This record gives sequence, structure tokens and C-alpha cells, in this order.
Amino acid sequence: MSYLEKLKLGNEKFISKIKTESDFKEQFERLARAQNPHTIVITCSDSRVVPEYIFQCEIGELFVVRTAGGVLDSVALATVEFAVSAFDVKQIVVLGHTNCGAIAQAIKHLDEKENENPLLQKLIPIVTNVYRDITDEKDLLNRSVIENVKEQIRILENSELIANKVKNKEVSIIPAVYNLETGRVEFLNIENGRNI
Repeated sequence: MSYLEKLKLGNEKFISKIKTESDFKEQFERLARAQNPHTIVITCSDSRVVPEYIFQCEIGELFVVRTAGGVLDSVALATVEFAVSAFDVKQIVVLGHTNCGAIAQAIKHLDEKENENPLLQKLIPIVTNVYRDITDEKDLLNRSVIENVKEQIRILENSELIANKVKNKEVSIIPAVYNLETGRVEFLNIENGRNI
């Protein structure tokens, strides 16, 4: 079976479930009219990081923005701003993950003065700041993941729309890291470095 056939078969099973399970059918009829996610999740495009599964949420509960490394460029930030203004979103979770391939690539390219890859242009400075204090490669990767989460939060906080929502306590920004080995999400308190 080809990968395309696998996707087609999976979609047929999905459609069959919609047609036969009354709760599922009602949910889809409701979602076809409108969505009302309670949480925005900004995370990596890594195929092992699937917020709907990780948080056991139903379709329509999460508005997920995925980019390599969870990096917010202008389009991703505009997507978050759209969701904040269009829906009654209560929180934005910035979800990094262990063993991030995008950050690992940035570590490999640390010695380069200039890099033409737009993603690495954003990640190399983040990793460089961490690299000054750490020599252990695994620790460097994990600390860089946390530093990247912090940087994406800084980008969110520089958005006037999002900053106003946070100031008015309409939206909260929550830093987190997903552990690929255990499946556990650690919610971080960036101010004091402890979990919340």
C-alpha cells in the first residue's frame, strides 16, 4: 500500500465514523457552522508533536500553528493574531519539544557567520546565547529549546494586539516543553525557571 493510499483509507475510516456515530456526527455538524477553540498552540512541525493527541482534545478545541522549531515569522504571528481576534481564545501555549531537529540544525551551524536559511537565521542567535554557558551537547539542545520558547513568547508580547489581550487578562501565554520520550508536557514558569 502506498502512503497516498494509506491517507485515503484513513480518511474513508474517518468519514465512516462521522456517518455512523451520532455524537461524532453532531459534533461535525456544529463544527461545520463555526469553530470556537479555547487554546492556541504554537509548536513545531515535527511529526511526533501532535497537540490534539498530546492534550487529548477534540476537533475544534485547539487552534494549532506549526512551523519548524515553532518559530514565529510574520505569517505565523499574523495567524496567531487572527485567532486571538476572531475567536474567544483564553490561552496561547508555546510548546517546544525535546530533541528538536530544527534547533539541532542550528547547533550544527553555530560557527557560520551568515546562513541563507531563514529558519536558521532565527534559531542560531538563540542557540548562540545558550552556547556561551553550556558545553554538553544534550544540555545545549534542551536549554536551547527552552530559550526558543522564551524568544517566541517575546515575539508574541511585541504584538500590540496580543499584548493588550494579555494586559486585560483576556488571554494568557503559557510556556511549555513536550518530552518526546515520556509524553509529558512540562509547563514552565519562565521567571523563576521552575515548572508550574
